[in-house]
Amino acid sequence: RNAGEDETQGLGITQYDRQAFTETIGGAVAGLEDEPDPDAVAIQAPDGKLPYRAAGAAGVGTEEIRAAATVHELGDLGAASVPVSLATALADGYESVLAVSQGSGAGADAFVVEADGEVPAVTALEGSDPLSYAEYLRQRGVVTTGPPSGGGAYVSVPSWRRSLPQRYRLEAGRCSECGALSFPPDGACDDCGALADYDPVELADEGTIEAVTTISQGGAPPEFAEQQAQSGDYAAAIVALETDSGDETVSAPAMGTDADPADFAVGDRIEATIRRIYTQEGVTRYGFKMRPADE
Repeated sequence: RNAGEDETQGLGITQYDRQAFTETIGGAVAGLEDEPDPDAVAIQAPDGKLPYRAAGAAGVGTEEIRAAATVHELGDLGAASVPVSLATALADGYESVLAVSQGSGAGADAFVVEADGEVPAVTALEGSDPLSYAEYLRQRGVVTTGPPSGGGAYVSVPSWRRSLPQRYRLEAGRCSECGALSFPPDGACDDCGALADYDPVELADEGTIEAVTTISQGGAPPEFAEQQAQSGDYAAAIVALETDSGDETVSAPAMGTDADPADFAVGDRIEATIRRIYTQEGVTRYGFKMRPADE
């Protein structure tokens, strides 16, 4: 691991990395006092291929490795790779398990566990929902390595600041020509098309969902890609925001928050709350998002 980096890196030379892995694994197994004849093998698994490539060096078969393998479901568990695989093999009732760990410093350790009967083993976190490998990658922010091609919706800091009344106070505008509401109050009136001034109208912080969809992996705009990669799916909706009197509404797009996307449906009552939107030009932008209204 280089200075300042969060993760260890290989040399990028596949043949060398493979040889270093298999030689240290083979050396550790050869150092055992007795030649092992295991039912299952819990072997270090940086990926889904290397453990099987080391089968010959360890003197075992691929079926024994597969019996304890967790890499296909959980990915690279690092230092936990062998303990979790060992616990999995014991939980499945295997009586003889060869455990072999390997470190990037060209060292390896091996031992054999012999079980005379059932061995208690816990391979999941009790009292909490299991975390899938895909969700783990999203929370680590490594699913999306960069923004999608095509660029995002660039909004300069001055433009963002000019829109703060809409983003913080839900300030709409009433067309001075026809009296229709617009949100945001910018450009031509949606109803009459006039390029007239708008009189400010502050909306209530509640409304109703008119349309809603779920934004999944790969569907988020570039400026929201990192957030989506870490947090997972989110709801995007068109909401009818009400005036304080409740007798008029105006439609506005909004992101959902504080609930799963499935908790947002057309006709549901929602309320506005201030949340982080995204960061651009080193400035974190805040604004309103929508969450299910309290009953």
